[in-house]
Amino acid sequence: MALEGERTALSGHVVLQDVPLSETVAVVARIRSRPRHDFAIDHTTLQQESALGPCPHGDCAYCTS
Repeated sequence: MALEGERTALSGHVVLQDVPLSETVAVVARIRSRPRHDFAIDHTTLQQESALGPCPHGDCAYCTS
């Protein structure tokens, strides 16, 4: 995705399993820094999710069981 025709953006979901709420900000900050450092992606939007049981879709790459 490109913003303003010049900036590259990334959006995604982060599934956090067994991470205390007090630590999620630091975990997401570390994850967000990787695209900036490795791929020069300026704008990253991440939606946090918790793994609350088996995948509703069966066994897939997007959910944890």
